[in-house]
Amino acid sequence: MSTYPVFVFERRREVEIENPDFELAGTLRFNTFGRRRPTRRQRLELEEIIRGLTNDARAGRLPLDCVVVGWGGVGLKPLDAADVTDETVMRPWIRRAFTTAVRVTRSDECATSAGNERIWKTPERTPL
Repeated sequence: MSTYPVFVFERRREVEIENPDFELAGTLRFNTFGRRRPTRRQRLELEEIIRGLTNDARAGRLPLDCVVVGWGGVGLKPLDAADVTDETVMRPWIRRAFTTAVRVTRSDECATSAGNERIWKTPERTPL
């Protein structure tokens, strides 16, 4: 049995170009382990993931057209990792994963398509 990632983020550079106020735009899929919506703890994890991706984008460490795969544990890809490039292998995981569009503005506001809720607005951890 393969180990699936905790999250997969697909950067959408064309959205960032269309709206220059967006510093980061993409689709985030997160493993909620069978739940339809993330738990409170998982929402905090999502916040940290988006914060890390935003920091990497601002520092130039996130390529303009990329897919970022996050693995559990220490973050290293496990030996029995699922082939994330194989659509047939990933399709069941994608169907079960919590999927949301992510948009982060230059003024540090982050919105997701999950009810268009703002996750955070300021650099410090302040869920809204």
